[in-house]
Amino acid sequence: MEISQQSFGTLWQDNEKKIRQLWPNAQWGDESNELRRIFKRKLSSLDQSILSRAIESVKTNFASHQPELKWFLSAYETIKQSERVVPTGATPCGDRYWVDYPKASRFTGVVAWVSSPAPDYETAKGWAVANNGRVRGGSHAEPISDPMDRIRSATRDELKRAIDSLRTDNYISSYPLSSDPTKWDNRTIGSVAARLDRRTTAA
Repeated sequence: MEISQQSFGTLWQDNEKKIRQLWPNAQWGDESNELRRIFKRKLSSLDQSILSRAIESVKTNFASHQPELKWFLSAYETIKQSERVVPTGATPCGDRYWVDYPKASRFTGVVAWVSSPAPDYETAKGWAVANNGRVRGGSHAEPISDPMDRIRSATRDELKRAIDSLRTDNYISSYPLSSDPTKWDNRTIGSVAARLDRRTTAA
């Protein structure tokens, strides 16, 4: 039994709201609605950060006014498998980028450091800042600064260009973002901060 509905800042309530907003014509009813209760029972105990991306994947890949639970579960497992961690501590870098980050056991709640491979540096940095971790790759290792500081220091035009670029590259969905960055999920915050840094370096 998984013991927490929270994963790195994303709550089930946030994801439930996202589902209702992305499928406004679906029949969800109130808290007593049986379908809504089934969705909550099956989805609320999952890693909510992964589930958030699974929701976006379902919206992108299925054209339906009423999404099916199995679509979310399938998308969730696909994303989870693609990010399978190595539970034996830091993994030798080699030529790949790795993200080391703390993760609580879903059974005991004990926090341990794990490593997960990333396809490129930008993705790795986005994951790292979102999960309070660090990036490794070859001889590369760096402390992670607060991504919100980077976002707050950017101009409106810089933020718009970074977000548009991320959407073009399919790092984040076209789902409208709040005008308040503190309300974004951690993956989006990390990705935007990393893209801002990359643009600054390129300039």
